[in-house]
Amino acid sequence: MLIEPHKHILKKPHGNKDIYKIIPGSYFLDMIKQKYLYFRRVDTYSDDLNDSALPNKDRILSQQSKFQYAPNISMSDYYDKCRSKSYACCFTTQISNYIWRHYCDNDPNAICIVFKSGQLIKYLNSTLSNSRLIINERVHHDFFWINYGLVKYIDYDDQYLLELLPNPTEYLYIKNRKYSKEKEFRISLSCLQYGHYVLPNGEELQFPESIKLEFDFTKKVVKRLEIRSNHNNNFIREIKQALGNNINIKIL
Repeated sequence: MLIEPHKHILKKPHGNKDIYKIIPGSYFLDMIKQKYLYFRRVDTYSDDLNDSALPNKDRILSQQSKFQYAPNISMSDYYDKCRSKSYACCFTTQISNYIWRHYCDNDPNAICIVFKSGQLIKYLNSTLSNSRLIINERVHHDFFWINYGLVKYIDYDDQYLLELLPNPTEYLYIKNRKYSKEKEFRISLSCLQYGHYVLPNGEELQFPESIKLEFDFTKKVVKRLEIRSNHNNNFIREIKQALGNNINIKIL
């Protein structure tokens, strides 16, 4: 895996900044037990169909730019292809009632995982050389590029990057301004080659809607967990059985 090849074009929060991820409790237990972080393909988000897509004016411009040795392929085609092979794991830099409402899925056991951004990035980067991806329940030594950054919110009716042809990674870190309450930090996994990716067995990889990156929650990377007061006590016991009694759990 290539680690942070595009960090020079992305903005990260301060290393001591807390970042938060809210997910339903059953999903979190599965992530703990199966040891993974969940990534979703950016063109499959149901709440934002334009996530990481070209703004309209950028699309018009990029359609006019063709590859020298493939004149039937435009930069717009290339960007769309990259988007269809890119995944994100999303966090927020500011917890709020808005985030709880939109991501707890009405689950009393919904959990908020709190990380220090710098510690999470350092841990992931230290393990990625030996990490594996789980794709369609099959394990692969992965071939993605990983980047970290804060999402920039824009007006999609306005031109984004003028006459420049940006690196496709930049589009993974823009969203419509109407989502600015999310204050998102994301980790992206991208496969930016235009062509097909062929597995060692000769099979062409069909990029699924989601993938799992190996992640061990027992390695003390989590700063604390937060859960609302109407949770099920059995759920807390399950978490402590999986992560140990010393895990810091804050009842809201």
